[in-house]
Amino acid sequence: DAQMLEKKKKNAEVLIGILAIILLPLATKNSNYFLHILFLVAIKAYLAVSWNIMSGFSGQMSLGHSAFVGAGAYFSTILYVRGGLNPWLAMVLAALTVALIGVALGLAIFRLRSAFFALGTMALVTIARQLMIYFKDFTNGSQGFSYPVTNDGLAYIYFPDSKLGYVYIALTFLVVALFAAYKISRSKLGLDLFSLRDDHDAASSLGVDTMGAKLWAMGISCLMVSMGGSLYAHYCLYIDPSTIFDAQIGMDMVTMTMLGGIGTLWGPVIGA
Repeated sequence: DAQMLEKKKKNAEVLIGILAIILLPLATKNSNYFLHILFLVAIKAYLAVSWNIMSGFSGQMSLGHSAFVGAGAYFSTILYVRGGLNPWLAMVLAALTVALIGVALGLAIFRLRSAFFALGTMALVTIARQLMIYFKDFTNGSQGFSYPVTNDGLAYIYFPDSKLGYVYIALTFLVVALFAAYKISRSKLGLDLFSLRDDHDAASSLGVDTMGAKLWAMGISCLMVSMGGSLYAHYCLYIDPSTIFDAQIGMDMVTMTMLGGIGTLWGPVIGA
């Protein structure tokens, strides 16, 4: 009986959360200012949840996740503007590319621990920004990219009349991220990440594949923040290296997660 009551309580909480997500944007749909605030909260909460999957669960403090946000925004923009791909397809392909890059970089930087790892990740932001400026034939250099606005609607992630569409996409991203974080936290991968967070050497000595767990977390986290960067680029309709590769974006993920509760499911959302 107690378990049934607890299950009903959790179901009620989920239902209330879904209703809040649906109704809150509708309550403010006549004010683009409030919709703008809701979008920023939702997208930053999504990025914080994505960062938490890697850094919060594993204890590996990444301060350079804005490099992957910017990479996702730039790769998807190049595929969309220069390649003519549908923006959703461009977003997915860019996310997969960034995930592979994240795993490749992880093979090197995961050899570092604690403060040295954090400093190593900070360098990624500057490197990524300079690369986008240097390869100007593909990236337009410091000039950046402006998005074409010839087509609108969900298929092109462009809503000229109201920001309501952007808000619902961001909230959908957030719900998917929370579901992914919930599943990971209760999987073998999650247990491996929690164990190495508590004591890396002890986890390794007990047979936990610490490098494999960290690489999986890195790949998933990079894929998710990349999609967030792509969505943010579509919202702003313009990107350039100095703004999308801003270290403050990465620090916001860290601050929000720590404020709400690092390593928890709802902490990043509360912090945002």
